[in-house]
Order: sequence, then C-alpha cells, then structure tokens
Amino acid sequence: MGDGPVKQYRDAHATRRTTLATDPISMNALRTHMDRFFLRWPFADAVLKGLGQIMLQGDRFTGLFFLAGLFVGGLHFGAAALVATVAGTLTARLLRFSPADVQAGLHGFSAALVGVALVLVFQGTTLIWAMVVAGGVLAAMLQHIFIRRQLPGYTFPYVLITWVFIFVLHQFPGAAEAAPAAMETAGPSSMLLWGAKSYGQVIFQGNTWSGILFFLGVLVASPRAALLGLAAAYAGSAVALALGEPDAAVQSGLFGFNALLTAIAFSGEEGQGKRWLFIAVLITLALHFGLLASGWLAPFGGVFTFPFVAGCWLTLVLGRMTAAR
Repeated sequence: MGDGPVKQYRDAHATRRTTLATDPISMNALRTHMDRFFLRWPFADAVLKGLGQIMLQGDRFTGLFFLAGLFVGGLHFGAAALVATVAGTLTARLLRFSPADVQAGLHGFSAALVGVALVLVFQGTTLIWAMVVAGGVLAAMLQHIFIRRQLPGYTFPYVLITWVFIFVLHQFPGAAEAAPAAMETAGPSSMLLWGAKSYGQVIFQGNTWSGILFFLGVLVASPRAALLGLAAAYAGSAVALALGEPDAAVQSGLFGFNALLTAIAFSGEEGQGKRWLFIAVLITLALHFGLLASGWLAPFGGVFTFPFVAGCWLTLVLGRMTAAR
C-alpha cells in the first residue's frame, strides 16, 4: 500500500496546483494574479479553499466553482455554505488552530456541508440559520480533533453533527421540514449526465448544471481525481441499476456520490497502490447499499457521506494490516 493511503488525508487536502492542459500558460498567469490578490485577503482565500476541500481540493478555483454551483441550485444553498464556512474558518482562527491548516481550508469543508444539509432538510427559519452557524463552529472544532491527532477525519464531523442536529430538530414542532426538491426528469439518453448528477449530490444538488460546475471545479485542481471520481460515480450507478433501484433515483446521482468521493481520496495512488483505490470504492459501495437497505440511519437524515468515510477508514486499516505482515 506504500505511503499513499496512510498519508492520503494530508496529501489529498494539500493545495493542488495542477493546471488545465488545454491552456497551461494562461491558467498559470491567472493563478499568479489570484495569488497576488488573495495575499491581501487571506481569510477569503481560506474560505474558498474550505469549500474546495469538500472534494479534497485545497484550491480556491475549486471553491469558486463549488460556490457558483450552489448558487445555481438555490440562493439559500450558496448562502448557507458561505455562512457555515465563514463560521468554521473564523472559529479556527479565533481558537488559534494551526495557521497552515486554517489557510488550507481544513476547518471549512465539514462546516459547509452541515450548513447546506440543514437548509435542504428544514425551512430557513431564524432557528435553522442559527443552527447553520452553530454547526459550522462545532464542525471546525471536531475537525481539529482529528487533525491534531493526525487521523483522517474526512467528512465525519459533518456527518456526525448533521445526524445529531436533524434527530434533535425533528423533536421540535418549530423546525418545519422544507418541501422535497423535485428531481429532474431524465431518460436513458441522459446517461452521460449521471456522473455530473453524482458530483452534484455530494453537496445535495440534484440539477445538472450544479453537478457540471462541481466536476469542473475538481478538474481544474486535479484532472486525474476528477476523472477517477466520474468513473466511480458511474460504477455506483451501474450497481444501483443491477440491484433494481428506481430509475429516477439512479439518474439523479444518488448512488454514485460516495464512491466518487472515495475515488478522489485515493486518486493519488500509483503503481501497485492503485489496487487500494478499487478496494476502497468496492467497500464504499457495499456500505452505501447495505446501510440504505437497513434503514438504520433514516431517523438521522440518511447515510450522507458516511459510506465514503467508513470505506476509506476500513481501507486504511486493511492497508496497514497488509503492510505489517
């Protein structure tokens, strides 16, 4: 397994500087101008990188694409992600967490996911927006525990906090649920877009344009990660079809996003280490479909990205066990 999976969390969350192959000169020039600009606005830079870290890309361009995709999905989605990421990043600064980690956006991505999840599930009342801020703060603090202990927390802080918040808020009549988002209608001819839909579902977006923007965000930072994620998304969708899952749900990307994240997390593997990418994706898919079938997590809002987190954890453990032999 080599050093890859063991150090994958740190490596994957490092700022990536891969340029677009189509026009690397202009892209490098644009990055240079952006670097100069954000030297004057380091907090904004950390916030954008925090958004990019949702898919393990510490790149401000990725964050911009993600933010654009969220606002395409709905004003409340973009606003919630921004508010929660600011809350998480500001908390990390005030508590004097590692400046390098803060600037890399490591305390913003779980916060952003908590914020978007809450405004998706519940109506945007004052209580829910207060919970968006509180969730951002708590996510940053829990993420710090993993970072300090050098453990790969991935998106688990978001998952845990969202589970707790949804379960608790469901006990109060004042927290009214939002109307379910309508699924885009699609047919078999739209199969090429299923991967984009899976990208969108990572941040709860069911529309095609948001998914395309999210894919482009990862592509700008790491073409390899973007394409491996796309392949894993199609693999998850194919398994769902084989298992007889509803066509509408498959076409909406609901069965590909966890495998997608796992593939991105292990996209840095080289040589024989590549087998761990396939193993991790298989474990993630097994957990995703197993947990959905069990219904155990329904009272807490669903599986979210827990199959991705658990799949990566189990793969890392297997890798260490194999290396120890």
